[in-house]
Amino acid sequence: MRTIVFVWEMGTSLSYISHFLELAKPLKAAGHRVIFIARELHNLRSLEVGDIPILQAPVWLPAIHGLPEPPLSYAEILLRFGYHSPANLVGLVDAWRNLYQVLQPDLVVASHAPTALLAAKSLDLKAATLGYGFLVPPRETPMPNMRPWASVPHQRLSESEALVLNTVNTLLENYGVKRLTFLGELFDVAENFLTTFPELDHYPQRRDAHYYGPMFSSGAGAEAAWPEGAGPCVFGYLEPGARDFEVAMQGLAEVRARALICSPGVSMNTIKKWQDSGIVISSGPFRLEKIVKDCDFALTYCGHGMVAQLLLSGVPLMMFPNHLERFLTAWRVQSLGAGVVINPDNPAPPLTPLMRSLVEDSRFRQQALAFAGRHADFDIDRQHAEITQKILNLCGDSAANS
Repeated sequence: MRTIVFVWEMGTSLSYISHFLELAKPLKAAGHRVIFIARELHNLRSLEVGDIPILQAPVWLPAIHGLPEPPLSYAEILLRFGYHSPANLVGLVDAWRNLYQVLQPDLVVASHAPTALLAAKSLDLKAATLGYGFLVPPRETPMPNMRPWASVPHQRLSESEALVLNTVNTLLENYGVKRLTFLGELFDVAENFLTTFPELDHYPQRRDAHYYGPMFSSGAGAEAAWPEGAGPCVFGYLEPGARDFEVAMQGLAEVRARALICSPGVSMNTIKKWQDSGIVISSGPFRLEKIVKDCDFALTYCGHGMVAQLLLSGVPLMMFPNHLERFLTAWRVQSLGAGVVINPDNPAPPLTPLMRSLVEDSRFRQQALAFAGRHADFDIDRQHAEITQKILNLCGDSAANS
């Protein structure tokens, strides 16, 4: 029996746990001990984690003031999570080390968990990363600018990375561990399970990567049929309090769309307001497997898994990214010609003409279908099996990760 610990430190989406579960279930069925260490604990039981033990992850809570805004690289993100000072970060690293020393894992699988990786390195534990491109920066120094549309001084990237690297190396030296020569070595692990496609990688300059394809849940949600009518079929995932929610609903009404909108926390008043316009709004998810077959375009916040799932079905996208990571995903999709981005930093444009163009301009559909064609052999069940087998192989290999 091996002990595999899945860890999640940063970010707020429960999709991290959903992805862990796809791998944990067959590992448990094979008789291995699986443990989750999670940033967020609320609503986890709704994901049917069963009897898998879940522990609270050590997380950084204080706000750090005086840092350059906005963050321009992964290193500058780390500065906001305690990496500005060894004295501040050491408590967090020690907390991770304590967990590992109690659990004695054969393998740590880290998703958006750099401090968990640092602690594993300090104990010479074997580790792997699991996640799409944004979560695993390429081996470059300094780490690349994450805002390719902006001109960024090289000196700023270098100075920020030097500060973070000094924090990491000071701690490693204190633990009697060899210093890193550059920050990207933090991600030198036994395996990087890069769960994306090259076209959707947040770092398109990445070289020599093994892409495992995206992770998503296709079977969850309620069965639904498109509303009656002759207009375009549109799926959407939009929160009712979002800036563009009302204007998006108005646009759907004006193009006479038959729409199925998932909107967590939506009120009954809002549901009733739009139901006569052919728009069905639900607070719960819809099952996408059947919906995507007839979907003319989709509205999305650009969660990576959903974007990949929709593009694999040849569905063009209208994208409403609500933070940098998702904006980068949207940027990549727009560069493919498979969708349009609504920039949250600019005033909301009229959406009705854009919705009409997604239906009437065949180039959007053609590019989405071209993407689907390039990855027609992708099978998510086969992906899960491949990653699970590699995890078992790593557990059986006694060599320490580099």
